[in-house]
Amino acid sequence: MFIISQWWLFRFSSLLLLPFIFSDIELLFFLFPYLFLHFNLGLEATFNDYLHNKNTLVLLLLLTRLCNFEFLRNLIEFLF
Repeated sequence: MFIISQWWLFRFSSLLLLPFIFSDIELLFFLFPYLFLHFNLGLEATFNDYLHNKNTLVLLLLLTRLCNFEFLRNLIEFLF
């Protein structure tokens, strides 16, 4: 059940990114949460499909989340 809902969430997040292509700078604040969601879901699906070692999978998922926090911190620093 989780895999099906994750698949729909991944497709829905990519559709939500489309209207922001031709937008103002203010709307970029709405773009970044969907961009992070789409990035996380895509990497998680790729890791789950191609990595069979549980320890490596957990390590890469943890590193992905840490990279998201670092990217978000740099983005906030850049914008403000």
